[in-house]
Amino acid sequence: MGRNLFRPTGCRKSPGNHRNHPCGIALLLAINDREQPGRPETGEASIMPVRSRKTLFTALALGVGLSLSAVTPALAGASTGHATTRTAVVAQGDPRNVTQHVADFYGAYIDAIWDGGKSADAQVKSLRSFYLTPAAQKKVAAFEAKEHADGILFAQSVPVKWQVAYTGSGAGHATSRVTLTWSDGPHAEVTRIDVQSDLKTRKITDLKPAR
Repeated sequence: MGRNLFRPTGCRKSPGNHRNHPCGIALLLAINDREQPGRPETGEASIMPVRSRKTLFTALALGVGLSLSAVTPALAGASTGHATTRTAVVAQGDPRNVTQHVADFYGAYIDAIWDGGKSADAQVKSLRSFYLTPAAQKKVAAFEAKEHADGILFAQSVPVKWQVAYTGSGAGHATSRVTLTWSDGPHAEVTRIDVQSDLKTRKITDLKPAR
């Protein structure tokens, strides 16, 4: 039968099996019916034979290989299909929130203009009718006739990013600040619009470029 061939340096109390010995050894190696020569004068184990070291290194390599094979698919999945990936955006909303109502409007409005197509004009008109009061729609139309620019974005082009933040409320109204970004990069142009909404109906009652 195979025998215990590894004894920790300095343990002289038990020449036999060290599995339950107080020395706390955690690794037991066995080579078929071969006993590792010891040093009777010191009681220390001699250097592990080449075959024993090869067996140990092979076991360690297999263990590392199995660990890496388990981790690698998870890492590979992070970049599947693209050289680089971005964290998915999780959106949520509340139809009772006035500022959310403004954000929904600007998001849908910018999407409609950005995509364009034959149905874009109809979508834009429908969105204005749903989210703006009749008085606000008239004010937007007057601005467009005079400035020849979009009365919701106050520009002739389409922003690449938008953001809406609550800025206050009072007298039955809430105000929001819309921030539009017109290009990518650290020096992108940014414009801001102040939007007023009715707290009861949540419809936009007024909007103007922020100062």
